[in-house]
Formats: sequence, C-alpha cells, structure tokens
Amino acid sequence: MFSTLTVERCVALWRASTRWSTRRRCFRGSSAQQRFIYWTSACGSASRVRLVSMKRSDESLECPAVRILPPCQTEILEATGLAAVEQFVTAAQNLNQNSRVLVRAADAEDAPAFALSAGPAPEECESILWVLNRPAALNALSLPMVQALRRCYLQHVRAQSRLSTQSRLNAHNTIPAILVVTSASCRALFPRPWQLASLPNGHDWQLELAASSTGASSKASFFCAGGDIREIYRHGLPDGDRSIQRLYFEEEYRLNHLLAGGLGGSEATGSHREPFVQISLLDGIVMGGGVGLSIHGRFRIATENTLFAMPECGIGFHPDVGASWFLPRLLDWKRKSGFSSRWSMETAPSVESIALGTWMAVTGARIQGIDAVRLGIATHYCPSNRLNELVAQIWALLHRDRQSRISRSPSTTLAELEAVLQSFQGDVDTSWNAFGSDRLGQITHMFVPQGGKRSLRDIWRALNDALSHQQQASFARECLTAMGRCSPLSMLIAYESVGVRGPMETSLAQCLHREFITTLQCLRHPDFMEGVRAQLVDKDRCPRWKSAPSLTAWFQDHNEEHSKAIIDEFFRLAPDETPLELDAELLVDPGTKSNASASTMAGVGSGSSVRTPVGGIDESLPHSSL
Repeated sequence: MFSTLTVERCVALWRASTRWSTRRRCFRGSSAQQRFIYWTSACGSASRVRLVSMKRSDESLECPAVRILPPCQTEILEATGLAAVEQFVTAAQNLNQNSRVLVRAADAEDAPAFALSAGPAPEECESILWVLNRPAALNALSLPMVQALRRCYLQHVRAQSRLSTQSRLNAHNTIPAILVVTSASCRALFPRPWQLASLPNGHDWQLELAASSTGASSKASFFCAGGDIREIYRHGLPDGDRSIQRLYFEEEYRLNHLLAGGLGGSEATGSHREPFVQISLLDGIVMGGGVGLSIHGRFRIATENTLFAMPECGIGFHPDVGASWFLPRLLDWKRKSGFSSRWSMETAPSVESIALGTWMAVTGARIQGIDAVRLGIATHYCPSNRLNELVAQIWALLHRDRQSRISRSPSTTLAELEAVLQSFQGDVDTSWNAFGSDRLGQITHMFVPQGGKRSLRDIWRALNDALSHQQQASFARECLTAMGRCSPLSMLIAYESVGVRGPMETSLAQCLHREFITTLQCLRHPDFMEGVRAQLVDKDRCPRWKSAPSLTAWFQDHNEEHSKAIIDEFFRLAPDETPLELDAELLVDPGTKSNASASTMAGVGSGSSVRTPVGGIDESLPHSSL
C-alpha cells in the first residue's frame, strides 16, 4: 500500500509540475506565496489540502466563526457553516460589554489557501452569511468590496464542487448551500448597534457593543445604495486613474453574472447548476449596484422599509448591472408566479413588462415596500420585525436537511424553502395587479415602444399631452418632473438599452457585454462627471448637462436620424478598448476550454468575440486601493 500511494503521489506531482511549467512565465513577478498558491492549485484538491497543511503545520487551522473578506477592512463579514452563522447572529443579538466574538482578517494574498485548507469541510458549508458593513456610505460597493465578494463566491464554488453527490448541485430538486446576504443595519438581525475593535495582534478583531448608533445607520435602514460612484468620479479627474474605472465595472459585472448562475449552461433554458440558493434581505435602500447584488439571486425578501430604484440617469449614467435584462422582464417573472420562473425566459417579454421596465429606467422611479413584490423586484414580503424569525426558520430547515443527508432520507426541496418564505407574507396581497390596474395601464399606454417604432420623443410628447387630461395629469406630471432632473442623453440611452435592445437579447451575458460597452462610453462623456458632481460631490442638485439643458432642447437641436446616430455610438466599442470578459466554466480542469461557455460569452455590439478566460478559481484577481 505504501508503494502504491507513493507512485500515485509521484504521478500527481509530475502532472502538477507539467502544468506549472506552461504557466510560470505569467507569474515570474509574483511573490513566493502567490507562486505557492498557483502551484498547489495545479495539484488535485486532496494534494492541495495536504501541501497547504504541511506549510501551515505550525499554525492553528481552526476556522473562526466570522472573517473579514480580503481585501476589505471590516466592510464585509462572512460566517461560513451553519454553526458559525448561528453563533454570530446569536452573539450580535445578545451583545453586551462582556461579549467576545472573534473576527479573523485574512490577507488577500493568502485568501485562497486559507479558505480551502482552513475552512470547514464541504459537507458543513450548507450555510453562508454575508453582512455588508459600510454604514457611512450606505453600504455602497467599493472596488475592494466587489472583488472580495467575487473571490469569496468562487472559493465556495470550488468547495461545493468537491461534493460527489449530484443532487447537492441540482437546483431543481434539492437545496444546495444557502447564501444569505444582509446588511449590518438590519435591525431584526442586529437590534443592538455594534462595532469592530482591532485586537493587539493586528490580525484579529472583536465584535463589541457600540456606545450609540452613529452616522447614516441611525437615520435609515439600507441594504446597499449602489456602487461607490464618488470613487469612480475621483478617478475620472485629470489626476485620476481611468483604468480603475474600467476595472471596477469589469469586476462588478462578473460578480453579477456569477450570482445569476453564470458558471455554465443556458440562461434562457434554465439549465443552470446553481451552487448556492441566494436569499437577499432587502430591508431598506437598494439601488444600482445593490440591485445587481440581489436581483440576480433566486430569492429577494422585501419589507416595509424597502426602497428600490435605478436612478443612474440622474447622474449622467445608464441603468447597468444587467438592468436591460431584468427590468423589461420583471412583470413577466411575477406573472409566472413561481420561484423557478426566474430562469425560464424562452419567449420575448410582454408589452406590459417592457413598458414597466422602460418607465423605471427612464424616470428612476422609486418602488417602496410591498410594491416591490407586486412588480417582481422582490420575490417575497416579510415585515421587518419578523426577519429574525424568518432567518431562524431557514436555519431550522438546514438543520433538518443535514439530518436527512446523514440518515439518507429525502433531502429538503426548494419548494419547501419557498413555502417557508411564503408563510411570512400573511394575508398581504402581493399579486401583480395589486399595484393598481389604472397605474399599470397608464405606464403601458405612455411607455411601451409600440411595434419598436415609438421613440423617447413620442413618449415625451404623450406625457406633455396628458397634462391636459384630468385622469392622466398626475402621473404625467410625476414622470415629467423626474425626467427633468435627468441627463437627456442618459434617458435616450436608457430607453434604447432597456426598452429596445434588452428585450431582444437572449441571455444576461449578452446584456452585460453590451452594457459594459455603454458604460465605457458614458465614462468618457462629460455628463457623467457633471451629474456626479451635482448629486454626490458638491450636492447643489443643479447639474449643467453638456449634452443638452433638457429633453425639449435636445429634440429641438436633433432630428430623429441625428439623435439615433449619436445614441448608436454608445453601443459600439471604441477602437482603443477591449470587450468585457466574464468568468468561464470555472469547475473544469485548467487548460481545457468549454465551447459552450465560449459561445455564451460571445461579444455583443462590437462584432468581435470575447476571449474566454481559462483557469481555476485560485488565480489572483487584480487589486486596487481606492
């Protein structure tokens, strides 16, 4: 037996050295630790664990209950494993001056080895909790936060891939691991204000009771108010680094695609193999990047505090993070009345759904509370004071699922999980027509691109004409007021992206590729810098748009053909730019290309195909300190 194991070990090491020899040129400038991580990733998973354990034989390999996701500094906390999640939530709810909850901060460079060797066994990773903890910025996602979430997601996917039971990865039958995303401002889970205090060793932190609720967290509840647009603005200034702007949106769109199950398969036919069932607790503000972080998951829980919006036109930008895919399909998802319909979009969106999405994109309309469920933005509703009870029942379901696997009895199904979430809605009417048939009728009448021929110019005229009609005047005035605060150019782009091109796409990947091209073009236009300056930097709320002072002025200066020619340029890749690269099939052997994945990642709008990245999830992600 000893000789057999030795031979197998030698064969594994020979194969690893062969793979390493083909990749070493790319990493000549890497540190020794990076080279070690890459080398161990070339071996099988069992070899990786042994090698890392040998390297860390003098250290404790026990995984702490909570860790700070690198490269963040206390902005994202993660608890992995059912016991760790329950321990953290219980401690945070009963926090007092004597509480001692350890939080471990892992170095970014060391993260892959730490997560794969020191983490719990895959069978124990059925529960993951992400807590967004950046209260001063309403949890706005910075580049390090986006990178940390993407890196950590991929690490857990690799851990899940080591499971041999096929049913654990079958999203249509049994529950894979559950990923709960929430905010530290969620009062149901964290009723007492807490903070992190650094311990003397400089590596560990301690969860302790805060003296009082400070900053933005005391004024409003929030899930995530969007991306860190102020930092994007700073890097657009003459002394900034525009490559950081591109890097930010690359990482964000890759994360959006992963959360939507973009590891392979067809997004239109539902052939995904979801590694996680994501449940987002939308207790508060959820806008822009926060929408992308939640809406691509399977379950979104709204409360009376939920405030949804895609307000990008107000800062001279465009609705992104896959908005051209989900906005014109929201109402259709809702009408199908099934949690699995999230993936079933084989047919084109309905006229009403396209009109609803166009209205949200162009006006930046704010949807509150139960209306988020009625329109398909959220999948379920739960009063905020019962979120703690809802989460406790999810953990109880996971406990039962673990016992089922041990006893080899049938595992818990997604239908059972959906029933638990449904039970908290009570007698609240969450049907799509409860939003108001009159209101939906007005939106459809005003904003539908009839036969693909109606333009934003026609919508503008129809809204102005409606001011003279008593029944339509209030809605028309509300829309015109909101549109009066937005960039004319951005609204034209949003109309084309969400109302015209988005409904014709067949996958989220196609929409993200096209939106990335539009993003790069918008970053170059002065309307973006002026919009952010007026809304977020100087806060004078008086942007002086460079494209045109208003939509009326734009339509006076541009005929239909001229306007179309300008807008079309925002959907063409500039000669000095390269298209977006999404994550390929990450669970395949390094050096193997997936034709299916390559076709899914095909470039849109530029006429060129996107290069498919190949490799394991241990590969380094680019980092930047914004």
